[in-house]
Amino acid sequence: MDTHYSCSMTCMKALLFRQQKKTLGDILEVTNKNCDFYRKQVLKDIEQGEKTPKPILIIAKATKTRKDICDLLLKQDWLKAGLLYMKSKDLFTEAGEIYLEHAEKRYIEFLNALEVIKQIGGNLMEVSTADKDGCGTIDTQGLWT
Repeated sequence: MDTHYSCSMTCMKALLFRQQKKTLGDILEVTNKNCDFYRKQVLKDIEQGEKTPKPILIIAKATKTRKDICDLLLKQDWLKAGLLYMKSKDLFTEAGEIYLEHAEKRYIEFLNALEVIKQIGGNLMEVSTADKDGCGTIDTQGLWT
């Protein structure tokens, strides 16, 4: 007798989240180190009475925002994470341009991490808004695109 096993959307969401939790953790590990580096740099500038260069502040803000988005995705809050992602697109573009101009290798890493975060957010959104047959149940207005 041939037995078929089916997985509910809840099961699919759990499997997807388990697979992508490690990826988000890896991105967060690097992002947290970068956040610490930029925070220390800004504090050092403040202590020395110097003004932190604008490109450093932009990259620091983009890094902190990326961390916040990953934290929200780890909590499976794809909606807040997606709204923050959409709101921060210009910031990410500006930071990417700075990386491209000053540190091309970091630029590629930055873009790759953002693309992975976008895919994970989109995937979580899709399984979260699907009914038991896997069909979308709400219009997400292009979130995570």
